[in-house]
Amino acid sequence: MSKIGFRPLVFPKDESCHNSVIEWWYFNGHLKTELGEEFVFMYCLFKVDPQKVSLPFLKNIPLRDFYFAHSMVSNIDKKTFKSSVSLYPELDKDSFKKKRLFIGAGKDFVFENTRGKQYCFKNPDLDLNLVSKRDPLLIDGKGWIDLGIKDTYYFSLSDLEATGTIKTEKGLEHVSGKVWLDRQWSNGGYHSEDKWTWFSIQLENGIDILCFEYGDKEKTRSATMRLQDGRQIATRNISFKPLGKIWESPETKASYELAWLIEIPELKLKIKAAPENLSQEIIFGSINYWEGGIDIKAELAGKKIKGFGFLELVGVPMDRSLTEIYLKKGKVLIDNPGLLKEYFEKGKEFIFSQIFRP
Repeated sequence: MSKIGFRPLVFPKDESCHNSVIEWWYFNGHLKTELGEEFVFMYCLFKVDPQKVSLPFLKNIPLRDFYFAHSMVSNIDKKTFKSSVSLYPELDKDSFKKKRLFIGAGKDFVFENTRGKQYCFKNPDLDLNLVSKRDPLLIDGKGWIDLGIKDTYYFSLSDLEATGTIKTEKGLEHVSGKVWLDRQWSNGGYHSEDKWTWFSIQLENGIDILCFEYGDKEKTRSATMRLQDGRQIATRNISFKPLGKIWESPETKASYELAWLIEIPELKLKIKAAPENLSQEIIFGSINYWEGGIDIKAELAGKKIKGFGFLELVGVPMDRSLTEIYLKKGKVLIDNPGLLKEYFEKGKEFIFSQIFRP
């Protein structure tokens, strides 16, 4: 696989797109309504070169750049979860062409730098104003990490103050909270080593942490932390221990480890992470993963601290046939004439059949 090699990141330029095989703009957030109802969300816009990304269900798309998005919203109080996959053969014509960052996909998605460290984020469920309270968190110390089989640029806006609205069964409700943005790009396509356990963590004392274990045969462990005074620390001295809380997907029969003990000796920090909701699986093509909000109870040099975050688990084996899963999904589409008509009207019937075939 082709590696990119390191160069220092430049801001805000590197918030925009790159000439890479794959990159993404990933958002997660914890939000509360004015009545205290809690929601978590994730939205990730992917930009890929279909011929080079090494995903068989994308290789027949005749485009140099193809965009798709995964999204989910969970109501923590009611334990409900909904997810969706959106396909964008083209973005709005102004995307990546304005003086400030702008990405648009019709009414489905907008991410715009309105000025300075202020942003606008919109999707079908959310309309948020975001203010970045801190400088970018440079993952692994310089915003670039070599994973062995591939390398990747990687930075996060880990402290985005959010205000706006969320669409619920009651209508539009005002919300506020915190959002995390990950920016990552690489020339490495999908690989059998692409298995990971990943956390973004925001502690109530102002410490932000991104940590993960990547790989199957050869593992890379990394933690990048921003302290209260703004200093950033990166270390490979981190351990992850599952605590035995397993959720089995009724759809794929994959068994996900959802509770973890994370230890970072350099900070004398121990973190216990537990899921806020269990049913959080997303399936895309031949890939299944668990993505959801987590509750954090930490101990820093003997002092107890609370927090929240997100967990993503990729590469957990399925124990059910994809053919069986997609026949069931296809039946839902066929039995819903309105939805089927919508896909044909948008000209997505070819792309849909290629990506979601068993």
